[in-house]
Amino acid sequence: MARLTVHQSKPTARPPALHALHPGEQPYLPGLYRDKRGIVVGTHGLVVMQNLRHRAAFLASLSHVVDLARGFQVEQPTAPGRHRHGILLITCRPPDADDPPSFFYDVIDSAIAGARLSESRAQLYIGNGQVFVPYHDHDAPYGYDVQGQPEPEGRVILRPQGIWMLPEPQPEPLLDALLTVPLQPAPQVPQATMVTVLADRRMVVLIADYVQRHGLAYTVRFVSWKRHDQHIPVALFDIIDAHEVRPIPAFVIDFLQRFPYTTLLHDALAPATLEQEPLRRMLITYGHRTPLYLPHIQHVLPPRSLLILSEQPWGPALIDRLPPRQPMQHLTNVTIAVTSQVSIDNQSLDHVPIERHITLVRDRAATNLPIHGLLLDQTALHRLHRLVRVLPVAFFQQLQIASNGHVAVLIAPDSHRGIDTMPLGQALIRTNLDGLLLPRGWSLHPTLPPDLLVPALAIKPDTLTILTRHEQYHVLRTSLQPLGAWLHFQPPAWQHTMTIQPVDLPALVWHELATTQPTHSATTPDQDAPSPSPDGIPATDEGATPQRSQRKRRWLLGSRDNHHTRSDTTAETLPFTDELRQRARQLEQSGAYEIAAAFYAYLKDDRRAASCYRRLIKQERS
Repeated sequence: MARLTVHQSKPTARPPALHALHPGEQPYLPGLYRDKRGIVVGTHGLVVMQNLRHRAAFLASLSHVVDLARGFQVEQPTAPGRHRHGILLITCRPPDADDPPSFFYDVIDSAIAGARLSESRAQLYIGNGQVFVPYHDHDAPYGYDVQGQPEPEGRVILRPQGIWMLPEPQPEPLLDALLTVPLQPAPQVPQATMVTVLADRRMVVLIADYVQRHGLAYTVRFVSWKRHDQHIPVALFDIIDAHEVRPIPAFVIDFLQRFPYTTLLHDALAPATLEQEPLRRMLITYGHRTPLYLPHIQHVLPPRSLLILSEQPWGPALIDRLPPRQPMQHLTNVTIAVTSQVSIDNQSLDHVPIERHITLVRDRAATNLPIHGLLLDQTALHRLHRLVRVLPVAFFQQLQIASNGHVAVLIAPDSHRGIDTMPLGQALIRTNLDGLLLPRGWSLHPTLPPDLLVPALAIKPDTLTILTRHEQYHVLRTSLQPLGAWLHFQPPAWQHTMTIQPVDLPALVWHELATTQPTHSATTPDQDAPSPSPDGIPATDEGATPQRSQRKRRWLLGSRDNHHTRSDTTAETLPFTDELRQRARQLEQSGAYEIAAAFYAYLKDDRRAASCYRRLIKQERS
């Protein structure tokens, strides 16, 4: 009898394969589950891309919808295998929130679509960290599941086309991946109130000199830039307007962009000032923009750091240990081209100070400014003594003067314009720095902010400082006094002095005041005409009646007195300018041409003033 032997074969493991789930069907793979929306989701997500250009486009699109500082990790490119350039991976985990995780994965899927990447270039997968399946699509609207037992070793991706074996994760800093996103030209160049200049350290003196010449202020920090395994010392200038908050002039920006080894930057997020900086500062090349949404990547940076997004020759960089910024005052030695010289020096700095020389230069724009003061020498003081006798009363109340016997300073308030026409001394104008006066038609070169000028010129709050081309004057404010108090008025020397005292008058008798009737005498036509008297009143003949002669003389005297009375009344009611012009004519007729010319100059009658000066010169030559 034959014996039959039955051999039981071991069950073979089914290879893993994708399975499209039906409505209500639960996934079999651990880590996959249905959320509140009924969509299959996983505890981990994985985005697979083909090259760096696709990854940069995806990161730029993703930064507009989520905060990249939470739940994202970038892996280094894998070695080329089935794909020529390898693949790039970005892992993500949905946040712990009450919202269904499918909302998070939908956002990532929309970012892929926003970057205009097809499924062959970028695709989202979900899984448990070891096994990943595609996120739901048109072929599987309720999601995918795994049938069979996948290999427990390594990470795998199940696709309809086959299985991908992934190597162990090799993390790459997320910031390094973000810095690969290229910059784009900005459609509109911003008008920045602050610009930052990244330059080679050899350009520091040239940049600082140009900035100060145009009335700009700056701070600078010195760092070491690593490029191609070389450490290059560079400088970062933060430049603003020194006087007011306004955009940097376009010609300054254009000139700075032409410097070699120099890149112009501006703040891309929160603006900075010369006094403080934001906790995480971002700078971008001037005239460019980044496709990244910077508020969603700022928390990727460490606190108190500086991110620079620039193009060649420098490229992007992150400075996490920021050195302090050096203000302009600590980098400049200021010398004045007059008798006194003041230098500002900081011996603790490890760089060569910048030498700056301040001089007075001609300025056409300052020739039309109103005069606020006069600097008088001995000759001008003598002319002031002669001219002050005929000055209007308002000058004595408003002008202030200080003198040491050799020179004097005459100061007028801002609202007073009469000092403009006084032909005395050297005209002075005020500057934007309180307490500093310069000659009219001159200005300081280069233009410096007040915090540099005050210590350089030794300006004190209680002192007025006057700069000329060769001298520097310091006038105490307490020494200024009104011009009227500086003058001493003397009364005229009278030849006779009369004292009037009351006396008792005699009683008046009324009957003694009676007048007799006048007698009229006849006159013949052939009588001679009365001859004029020495005082201009015709004298009466012997045949004329005395009473008639007295009445005629009284009428003539009365008419002359009335004429003078009317002229005096008219003079009292004349305006100030008409009275001043009348006095100028009298002075010109009397030969006082210098004072008359001053009056005509005050009245802005240049023709008459020039005529007086010509007569004065002709008189002095003769």
